[in-house]
Amino acid sequence: MTERYDIVNETPIKNKVLLVFDGHSYFHRAYNVVKNSNLTEKETIETTTSLFLDMIDRVVDRSTPDEFIIIFDTNRQTLLKKLIYADYKANRPPPSDIQKQCENNLMDTLFNQSEYYSYYSKEGYEADQIIAGICLLAEQKNIVTIIATKDKDLCELLKYADVMIYDNHEYHGREYARKKFNVEPEQIGDYLSLVGDVSDNIPGVSKVGHKTASTLLNQFSTLENIYNNINSVNSKWKVLLENDKDKALLSKQLTDLTPSEELLIAIKSNLLYLN
Repeated sequence: MTERYDIVNETPIKNKVLLVFDGHSYFHRAYNVVKNSNLTEKETIETTTSLFLDMIDRVVDRSTPDEFIIIFDTNRQTLLKKLIYADYKANRPPPSDIQKQCENNLMDTLFNQSEYYSYYSKEGYEADQIIAGICLLAEQKNIVTIIATKDKDLCELLKYADVMIYDNHEYHGREYARKKFNVEPEQIGDYLSLVGDVSDNIPGVSKVGHKTASTLLNQFSTLENIYNNINSVNSKWKVLLENDKDKALLSKQLTDLTPSEELLIAIKSNLLYLN
């Protein structure tokens, strides 16, 4: 194998490289560029697909992976997390008719070109859960994983030694998560459990923001440990945490990226290089 260079760690990459695309992240980037153009409906649909594939091709050409896969979400109404919290992602508006047509055309095109564009989704699971499972299995196979995404939640997966995030034409390692959240990658689920996430309708703890959440986690490491040591917490924060304990613990379930055994089996069955 031709030796490649890890820009983050400044060392040669000798292991197999898997490039994983957050499909809906790339779709929305393409669609948002095209939808404001003065194009007909047909042109909007075709141009969105063309731009999506062009973005994928450019990242593949730059990263020269041994394998690449595009991961998609499924219908948000069927998500297993809705069994935990019925209002999960409930505040997101439904896609417009033209957006649905763009999505359908893209999926049809990927299906027709499946010999080159490998893609995967699993009913009930979000893309970030699937990508988390891929990273876990790839680590077990000593495969380097590059995640192409703008989703901040996926910074948690930088906890794996052989994972990088590709964003804004650059490769990022653990320090990327620290700069964004001021916590370690392993703590990002706990961080989001405290601050909440409006886009996913995750409640978090009222009035706890970035600075408070990162301060607490730098002191106590995990959400559970914060509550185990609640009497050692600043009195102002203690009241907020106690009042919203149920919301915080619910939020932790919603931000959890730990892949289920069912999901891992499904991934291995479809991505044979991870089996």
